[in-house]
Amino acid sequence: MQHLVKKALSFADGQTILNLSTRGNAVDSMHALKQASQKRVQMCLFSADWCPACRAFEPAWKAAVNDQRNAGSSIDWHNLKDGSPHAQRLAKEYDITSYPTIVRIWQERETKLPPGGRGRLIEFATTGKYTPG
Repeated sequence: MQHLVKKALSFADGQTILNLSTRGNAVDSMHALKQASQKRVQMCLFSADWCPACRAFEPAWKAAVNDQRNAGSSIDWHNLKDGSPHAQRLAKEYDITSYPTIVRIWQERETKLPPGGRGRLIEFATTGKYTPG
């Protein structure tokens, strides 16, 4: 069995909740996310520093993270930046085709937030549903 080096991914506010493998393959990290999703919702933002839409969305993401943490929410927030080879492998495994994309993982089930739904981030994080409008 290959020894996996663990590294903490950076979150929007710099805190660390879940350690994911940075060596090996993305399946190891997908497994870690799915395993963590048995107890807590995992919200993953796939973004890139070079992306204007990502930079514009980042304040809303940070606000959602802070609001939910302050409320004692049972949601883990992951900001996976494109510059990291590890995040790129995960993006490929989750079939991320554009930035920013948000994936919610709860009890091993993944749901992508529709592009127009970013304003409903908290609703999506807490319920897994998106109500347009």
